[in-house]
Amino acid sequence: MDAIFSGLKAAYFDFSYDLRDRRDWKIATIREVEYLADISAIAVEATNGLVAIGTKTGKILLFGAPQASNVLRVPRATSVKFLQFAALVFKLICVDDKGTLHVWDLSQLGHPKLVASEAYREPICSLTVSPCHSHAFIGLERRRVILTYDTLCLHRSPYIIPDVWTKHEQVALHSGIPLSSVPNSTDLMDIVVHPRDLNIIFLAYAGGVALYDLTERRATGHYELVIPPGAPGALGYYDPDILKARRPPLTAIAVHASGQLFVTGHLDGTVAFWAVDDEGRPLMVRTIGKLDINFPEGVELDKALSDPHRPSPETLRGLQIEPIFKLSWCSFGSQTASDPYSGATVLTILGGFDPQAKETGVTTLRLPPLILPSPSTPSVRGGLHPEIRKALVKPLSSTNIYVYPTVGAATDYLYIPKESPHFGGCFDAVAILVVYEWPAGQRSIYAKEFPPPPFGLVQSSSTPIPSSSDKELENPLDAELSTTLQSLKLSSDPKDYTQSLPSALWTGMTAVCDGDIVRLEKEEYDRLQCSPQVPATPPPSKVGRGGIAWVDYGDYDQAQDLLSTKRQPNRLLVTHHRNLTVNFQDITAQLLIGSAASPLTTAYPAPLPHLTIALPLLLSESCIAEASHPLPLAQAEIQAAQLTSESGECAIAMRSGHVFVYRYDERQRNVSDITDEKDGIVRLAHIPAEAGTFQPMLMVENRWGAVSACELSNIGFLAVAYSSGALIIVDMRHPKIILQDEGDAKAQKRISVSLHLHNAEDEKRIVTLRWFICGFDEDPTPRVRLLVSRRSGASRLFTLTQSASRIWEADADVQRLDGAEHPLPRGSFVINAKNGTSRTASRATFKEALQGHEDPVLAKEGKDKDEGPHCFWVSAGEKGARCQANFGGGRAGKAEWGKGRKVECVEIVTRNGAQGLVAIMDTREALVYSLPALELIQTFQLIKQPNSAFCLDDTGDFVDWTFDAESETVSGALLGTLFAIRRVYDEPAVDYTAGRRAAPGLAPRVPLSPISYVGAWFNFRKGASGDAIDALLAGPNRPIPQDAPTSVVVNREWQNQIQSHAQALAAQASRTGSDLYSNLSAAVSERGEVLSGLDESFRNLEEGGRNMLFEAKKLAAGQSGKRWFGF
Repeated sequence: MDAIFSGLKAAYFDFSYDLRDRRDWKIATIREVEYLADISAIAVEATNGLVAIGTKTGKILLFGAPQASNVLRVPRATSVKFLQFAALVFKLICVDDKGTLHVWDLSQLGHPKLVASEAYREPICSLTVSPCHSHAFIGLERRRVILTYDTLCLHRSPYIIPDVWTKHEQVALHSGIPLSSVPNSTDLMDIVVHPRDLNIIFLAYAGGVALYDLTERRATGHYELVIPPGAPGALGYYDPDILKARRPPLTAIAVHASGQLFVTGHLDGTVAFWAVDDEGRPLMVRTIGKLDINFPEGVELDKALSDPHRPSPETLRGLQIEPIFKLSWCSFGSQTASDPYSGATVLTILGGFDPQAKETGVTTLRLPPLILPSPSTPSVRGGLHPEIRKALVKPLSSTNIYVYPTVGAATDYLYIPKESPHFGGCFDAVAILVVYEWPAGQRSIYAKEFPPPPFGLVQSSSTPIPSSSDKELENPLDAELSTTLQSLKLSSDPKDYTQSLPSALWTGMTAVCDGDIVRLEKEEYDRLQCSPQVPATPPPSKVGRGGIAWVDYGDYDQAQDLLSTKRQPNRLLVTHHRNLTVNFQDITAQLLIGSAASPLTTAYPAPLPHLTIALPLLLSESCIAEASHPLPLAQAEIQAAQLTSESGECAIAMRSGHVFVYRYDERQRNVSDITDEKDGIVRLAHIPAEAGTFQPMLMVENRWGAVSACELSNIGFLAVAYSSGALIIVDMRHPKIILQDEGDAKAQKRISVSLHLHNAEDEKRIVTLRWFICGFDEDPTPRVRLLVSRRSGASRLFTLTQSASRIWEADADVQRLDGAEHPLPRGSFVINAKNGTSRTASRATFKEALQGHEDPVLAKEGKDKDEGPHCFWVSAGEKGARCQANFGGGRAGKAEWGKGRKVECVEIVTRNGAQGLVAIMDTREALVYSLPALELIQTFQLIKQPNSAFCLDDTGDFVDWTFDAESETVSGALLGTLFAIRRVYDEPAVDYTAGRRAAPGLAPRVPLSPISYVGAWFNFRKGASGDAIDALLAGPNRPIPQDAPTSVVVNREWQNQIQSHAQALAAQASRTGSDLYSNLSAAVSERGEVLSGLDESFRNLEEGGRNMLFEAKKLAAGQSGKRWFGF
């Protein structure tokens, strides 16, 4: 240093000379993270792996691959009510609660562009978009009509669907058909497009379901649930209306992959299964736990009617089952396109819980395959064949249930399909997102494997699960082993994919309570990154996978900035959460370096799930439960978490007073019987742990009250201060307490005398603990020292020395010091008096203490010790800061923050070898002071965040946490830096079209009958194409852009499947050449496949077997592109 500050008692080097130029400072925001705590809508684009999550505050999180994430904002910040992807035109559709439809174009490079907003000026009650055409169906709440919107041309279409249910009720009334009243029966609840025929839609009203033909513009069927008199219904035989016909209002609908079956949910918790071919009565009426609730049972009815102790109306209201809020019917396997009946399915139910069960979550019901018989008699006109009805009822009576549990009430869920958007987004789902209400009012979300492993619907392998019908294994031992392994597999819980969700969804149970920014040394950073838990090639996410991102520099040459960014230190964001976990995110600047040729590979911040510390797992250990001062899980709450920069250790302080210490280890730890509890320390090194994770080391019991301060060093020492004034020091090498101090009686006496106007108990509380390796007073020899500061400003300096037997002990001689009044947590610093470098305890400075030599910087100077101090102690408090030479020497500097200013955070920041003290005020005014003179040299204004807390590291990077006052959790974080010069921090350009794929073609229609029953296929028409529906809805004057996508997408895989099935039919026919029915039945039973390749019916059945061979070969050669059953 050439600059020298003089004017005080002595002359000192000015360590801040190179920070006095304002051009050396550049305040910039690197990233803003918003935690979306009020989720209101979710949607998925399955083909390209995009997910959208809307909130009540008008924000939409759109994400695919981890790095491809954007936050869209609804105009006027109105609440998001519905979200849908228009997959064909690659747009996102949103409806807000003000009745306005918004459209974003996802093909725009960078940030998706809002391309249209259409106001309907009344509440919208339903939004449905098919992946096969470009029109959206929009249900209006007041007018009870359905409008259509062209997402390609971005305007309303002329096609309108009228109030179908009102017309139906009027016709029924004029026909003299008695109808029991349904409140608001004409309210539109949902719109579902037929999964195999775009011309047909299911309109769900509160009164029932109408099947609507778009081409014919009329309803072709009506389905309304009526519980007959005497039937128990959902409430049971004590229902006050037991002797009346009841029509529970409809609340939800889901359609089977065949399009021939559907299920409705109702306000009273009833679930009704229907066949499209039978409007008269449902196949099955049940609740989650009860079957056939639409059939009366005489004995039970008589017993209830004659019971003199009938429940009161209040009691019955408490027994009412929860309404059904949402239904989804998921199918699996490639055979679904051709034969949707042969595989097991899963019905997912939101709601319907019995109040006595005291259970919350989302229910899944496994339904066995539908084995449809070949009717022995002709079909019944106007209804479902009795033999087929009987075959359907048994699978729908399944009681195989799994519940995805939630802490609060579940509010929504969403399937994440593997890749196909068809069948209502309910095909080959690999994950499920569950949204639930947190008691504090926030909404949280988690992702789990789907379907549940106990259901045995394994999708990762084409090998079917062994069952009693499979061929017996030749070796009995193999059979027993296979059965055992299968039972173990089926008993496991679903895998948790929540870690793959963006950190913006850390809300509710996973909400961030607080956090810190930690600069890591290069070796330690590399060690944490090279964990065996981190695969060389990350597996594809089960939730989002679409899009790429890179930094677009344009014409500006930022080569020098890139080089400087690569030299930035490594940093982690450490957060602790409401669910008792500690998470780590990488915020190293190098993660932002990317280009179009080399896109970004991770999100920013980048999660490090292999480092996550989960305390609930540890608290279940017997050594914790049996400790002298156990910590029950129900009473556990994290107060703070601290990560060291070099030693890979993490200390977690609990509000109960317990402190846990974890240490990162690349080696796997096996189970051990060694456990020890001694003097308040419980050793945890016997607990097994995976390699490359943080492993539990010890627990400090809460013998001394709540923790007021905790400081973990890089050199193996832990200091914990308690609200009672007690202090302990733990040597973690051989875990034991080497110092237990109940407080300085003399210091407490001074506190009570000099600060009699203040609360003495509060003034004696220890608020600051800092580990240093430095000299003291006239002794420049570096030693391990702990600086302890009470709120009054009275401080003590403890010195640790190593005995001849290499045991660390605390010296009896404790130095008493006077620091700044009301010191800030971590507001004490010790710097070298010659170059201003920090004397914080580190491996390098610890080496000096072990050698017992003088500070090498001081020794290199070769000057007399009397010529100047060897260190400076900087102490910062609520009113100002002071700098003292050699702790107790002369004053080198003093600063006052100023009247009306409230300081939140102080840190000594180093930049290009220069040091300065930065103080952040509650107004987000940054004051920079020189060292050691504490002269104000710079003032900056940062972005003011309401109700926030500031964390700053020693390189000038910071995080500003914004808190939600109601839930007391973090609602957002602003990552920034004081030195953005020559550093990349640009927002990446996101391209969601990279690797974009078209949706596969729509599966053909199938009848509700076995594939071999040819009579069911006659007069079975082909569904309309997406282009035909677009032309129908848009009218003749539709201005189609030249490069507009259409629904004519050829799916080669499905075409090949149809072709192979037709060829199989021809081969089978040539071998038998007799009766058509027997030929087709033999093909099904012998090859185990269903036939979906019949593109035209056989024309001359009377010619018998000889003509049959000719027709089958003709089918195999020319089936592609022909009409289906054109009779």
